[in-house]
Amino acid sequence: MPVISHLSARKLLLLLLFFDGLILLLHLTLGSVSTFFHLDFEHNVPTVYQAVKLLSAGYLLLFGILELKEKFLDAAERWLLYPLAALFIFLGLDEIGVLHENVDHYVREVFPAVADSMLVQAEQVGYFSSTWILYYLPLIILMGLYGLYALRFVIRFRPKLLVLLIAFGGLLASTLVFEFLANQNHVDAGRYQLLAIFEESSELFGISLGFVFVVKLFQWLAITNSSSKAK
Repeated sequence: MPVISHLSARKLLLLLLFFDGLILLLHLTLGSVSTFFHLDFEHNVPTVYQAVKLLSAGYLLLFGILELKEKFLDAAERWLLYPLAALFIFLGLDEIGVLHENVDHYVREVFPAVADSMLVQAEQVGYFSSTWILYYLPLIILMGLYGLYALRFVIRFRPKLLVLLIAFGGLLASTLVFEFLANQNHVDAGRYQLLAIFEESSELFGISLGFVFVVKLFQWLAITNSSSKAK
């Protein structure tokens, strides 16, 4: 059986929340004197920690799907899990590679006219915040649609996971909201720092809840299907 099948979701949650709290405490106590522990900077302890969580969840889930897909998981269930694995792996690579922070630079290097045009159009409709949200908007919409699909699935087949899924999705969504609010032109330094803490904390705890949701969902599907097909 895959490694993910043997994880204790409760112990995993407690462990992740402990380290999440520790990372947040390091930011609050040492972040002002060292960027090495600052949540709003990259290439430091919080960045590596978040990337490890994301990639671990994504690859554990992916390997679990590949190992069980022919035995227990039908096509609909695999396509419920595959996007989750892809999402976690992509976000982990994005985190460690600082992709979204530099996406505007990359686009300007290759398609400067496209970047300028998109920014002008965004400002014309009143958008004055992080440019990476504009580039990631198609992905954000796809994530929202998939979230609705996962919500429908959980409500129908596994309502015990509903609170966990809503908390996971809600914290990820609030990360975007705080990012948008913090990077508007009129925000002063003090308000920015406060919103940044809310944003990074939402991401920190949201990913942990998402990791536990992935584990519990996979374990339920594997156990349920293996039992039914063994009969």
